[in-house]
Parts: sequence; structure tokens; C-alpha cells
Amino acid sequence: MYFAGIIGARGGNTIGLLLVATSLGFAGFAPVAATISFVTLFGAFIGSGLGTVALRNASVAYLRSAGEFRALVRWLAYCTVLTALGSVTLAVLLAYPAARLSLGDGAFWRLFAIAGASVFANHVAAVSSGILLASRRFRYLTIANLVFGVLVLLACAIAVKLRSAELAVLGMGLAAMTQTAIGCWGIWRDFGRRRYLRTQPHAFSLRAIGPDWFAASTAGTILTAGQFLSLALLKDSPSGIGAIGLFSVMLQMVNIFLFVPTQISGYFFQTLVRYANAGQPAKTWRLTCLVALCGAAFGLASFALVYVAAPWIPIFRNVIAYGPMQPM
Repeated sequence: MYFAGIIGARGGNTIGLLLVATSLGFAGFAPVAATISFVTLFGAFIGSGLGTVALRNASVAYLRSAGEFRALVRWLAYCTVLTALGSVTLAVLLAYPAARLSLGDGAFWRLFAIAGASVFANHVAAVSSGILLASRRFRYLTIANLVFGVLVLLACAIAVKLRSAELAVLGMGLAAMTQTAIGCWGIWRDFGRRRYLRTQPHAFSLRAIGPDWFAASTAGTILTAGQFLSLALLKDSPSGIGAIGLFSVMLQMVNIFLFVPTQISGYFFQTLVRYANAGQPAKTWRLTCLVALCGAAFGLASFALVYVAAPWIPIFRNVIAYGPMQPM
């Protein structure tokens, strides 16, 4: 489950969707590419991927019991590096054979290098966000996320104007670095001069929280696989590009709504910890399944709403009534 969480983390999702969008753009379907890029960046504004969240929260909760601030930072940095390496490996193994046909070797590796650097910057940002989340410093976390979202949308708008996919990915990485700087500033202001976090130790077992970890890792892995499957289908079925766009929108909506309870309030994770520490594995499993079902229901409802509202929203209208256009 540990390595499933690493492979199914946000980096694979981000690279997967950006490669799908870029491949669509080079294939001549710029509106669909812009739509998928928009949804990807919106999802990044809400937060990180499910696998990273489960890994980060488990690490934070485990180390909060010891209260050692430097050990917390070291452990989160270690998880960040492993997650990024796992995501890059997954992207190379699954994306390269299909993306090479649409982009060519040179364009693929150029985009992949930029995307890899941007994804790693996003993982570093997740470390600072994880520490702020663990210490319940929501003010700095909110500011960092808002600035990140505004910068990403600005980079996306400039990239569309200049018709440069690489610029959109690079802008996302720069936004993540800004988010990291704000997060580190908040961490230093609150407890940079202290050795220990200001929190009460509590009993915690990584084994007890297994259901949450496994569910989040599985969801992240499925999401990544679905995005790479869409990319693989592109080379043989260009007539299905509209369906691929809608499918990616649906997957990202599921990711967003399943992620919100963990990132914003922490209620889901804290309740699972309480059940696990109380020796109630049945309640732990039931709550995990309930939240997963609710997230899927919200995601499907969002997908249905997008599908119904598409004729009245230009960017989504292009997903259904698409046509060949100039490459991005």
C-alpha cells in the first residue's frame, strides 16, 4: 500500500492530464486541450492528489505523536522525493509509447522535463501545506492556496494567448514555488524558533489507518490509469476525443470532491483516527466506503451538470461539438 500511494500520487495525475491535453492540442483539437488543462489546473487549485494526501496525513499524524519538528520536515521531504520519483517513473512507462506518436521524441521529452520539474515543485509545496494543515494554521494555508490558484490561472491565460503548452506547465511550477515560499513563511512565523510543534501527543498506528490509506491510494492509481488510458486511445481513435475530454472532466471532478473532506476540514481523517484508536475497524471501513461513495456521487453529479450545461458554456461546448483546429 505504501508504494501504491507513491505511484498513485498527484504527480502522475498532473503529468497524465497535461500530456493528454498537449497531445490533443498537437493533434489539432485545441478547445478540448484547453478544457482538460483548465480542469486540471482547477483541481490543482483545490489541492493535491489522493495518494499524496493519504501519505502526507499518515506521516504528519505519526510524527505529531512524537512532536519532533525537524523529524517531521525530514520525513515529509523523504515522502515527497519518493512520490515524485514514482510519478515520473509511471509517466515514462505509460505515457511515452502513446505520446511519442502525437508529439514526437523531441517535443515529448522537452515537455516532460518541464512537467517533471513543475510536478516536483508541486510536491515541495505539498510538504509546506502538510505542515500547516497538521498544525491547523489555516490562515497561511488559505493564502498560499489562493495565490497559487490565481498564478496558475494567469499562467494558463497567458499560455493560451501565446499558444504555448510548455508555458502553461512552467507557470504551474512557478506558482507552486510561490505557494511553497508562503507556506514556509507561515511555518517559520508560527514555530520556526521552536523545536516542538504546539500540539498534544496522541496515540496513532499506521497499520490502524490502513483502510484510508488503501482507499486513497487505489483512487489515485485508478485516476492516473484512466488518464493514461485516454492518452493511449488517442492514437487509434481520434473520433473519441470528445468522449476522452468528458471522461477526464468526470475523473477530475471525482478527485476534487473526494479530496475536499480530507484537505479542508480534516474531519474524515480525524474521525478515522479516532475509530482506529478505539479499536473499531468495522466503523473505519464503513466510513471509508461512505466517503468514497459520496465523492463518487458528487463527481458523477458534477459530470452530469457539465454535460447538461455544456451547450451554454463555451469552453465545455467545444468538448462536445469539437472539430479540427490549428494545433496549440
